Amino acid sequence: MDELIRREIKLCIGGSVYDPSDSVGKLLFNALALVAELEIDLIRARIREGMAFAKAKGKLRGKSKGQATWKEAQTRQGAGRSLGFHSRGMNAHDC
Repeated sequence: MDELIRREIKLCIGGSVYDPSDSVGKLLFNALALVAELEIDLIRARIREGMAFAKAKGKLRGKSKGQATWKEAQTRQGAGRSLGFHSRGMNAHDC
């Protein structure tokens, strides 16, 4: 949250602007963080289930050679390169 405030990040939804430094903004940003954390947990669970199913069928293989590790992806991001996620078609100034 401090990072968002320091970078003066605000969220625009339906013409309303939410600032993480005020009470309503804090509530919204924390709620969104909880939803994101839940979604990550659900994705991990689905991946584990899929891997267990594939392993049971004898079809589980290792990582492909072209696939970057998380550490490699973070290094690329630190060098100013993308992780592959972009908010395509969205303009921060449309609010």
